[in-house]
Amino acid sequence: MLRGLDGVGAWFEGGRIWFCGAEKLGICFIREVTAFKRRIANKDSVIIHHMEIEFVGSQTDCGTSKNAIRVTLDPSIAEYYNIVKNEGKLTVEKRPVTLTSASGSKEYDGKPLTNHKVTVGEAAWGTGWVDGQGATYSFTGSQKIVGSSENAFECIPNEGTNLDNYQINKTYGTLTVTDRSEKYQITLTPNSKSVTYDGTEKSVSGFETLELQINGQTFYVSGVEASATGTDAGEYPVTKSGQAVVTDAEGNDVTDQFIVNIDDAKLTIVEGDSNKSASNLPHTGDSAAPYAMGICGVAITAGAVAFVARRKGSSRR
Repeated sequence: MLRGLDGVGAWFEGGRIWFCGAEKLGICFIREVTAFKRRIANKDSVIIHHMEIEFVGSQTDCGTSKNAIRVTLDPSIAEYYNIVKNEGKLTVEKRPVTLTSASGSKEYDGKPLTNHKVTVGEAAWGTGWVDGQGATYSFTGSQKIVGSSENAFECIPNEGTNLDNYQINKTYGTLTVTDRSEKYQITLTPNSKSVTYDGTEKSVSGFETLELQINGQTFYVSGVEASATGTDAGEYPVTKSGQAVVTDAEGNDVTDQFIVNIDDAKLTIVEGDSNKSASNLPHTGDSAAPYAMGICGVAITAGAVAFVARRKGSSRR
């Protein structure tokens, strides 16, 4: 308040405004109690009765500060005035901005579902981004397996935009992945094997691969086994057991989206060759019984196969 000895008084009140990106000064009310009354608003300064009142307070960003004034009296009358200032406040409140991310849905295909769209709420007085200001959006929302999640995002302010001046209200859309109406069909191929009979047990197990590529995505199958064993010549079907479990590269169980088939396979043991000609075997004379002595002490006679174990030091008579 400014009060002079001649009965002139002036009151200054702070303005309360929404942040709008430009400096706003307070509103000044000047009241004379002598001959007339008048109102002066939004002036940088005013001169009244040899008194200059300059408004120096301002507030641009969100917050509060004094609606400061500077008073200068004409030197010829300065001694007659006692200046008392009652300064108001300038308050800039946060500007509301409503941001809503888009929703989306699809059947499971192994790929993440995203939707990088944001809608700014309908503009009304005192809401929304100020002209020339705004933001871009970085999305963290993603849904890969069956289920739903928020389409979350963060604001990245444009140059010249201070997010502290805004009350940002986010509404997240929903990303939904549903079960496949037609399951993926995959077929596993067990290992097969063919070996020659040698009197020992033979076996085969496992699969050609348990890693699959679908739509550029990698999947793994576990929980199943395949094996076969045999000793005698013949064919042995591979036995399959277990319950197939399919997981994606992140380890998520996505078995419900697949039908797993397993091909047939077998272990084959082929008969050994026992038809060597006696003429190709070493012998002594036409009257002697043809024979051959193997390096392991196994005698093979023409027309038959016999395994004879010879003790060390024994001799043929």
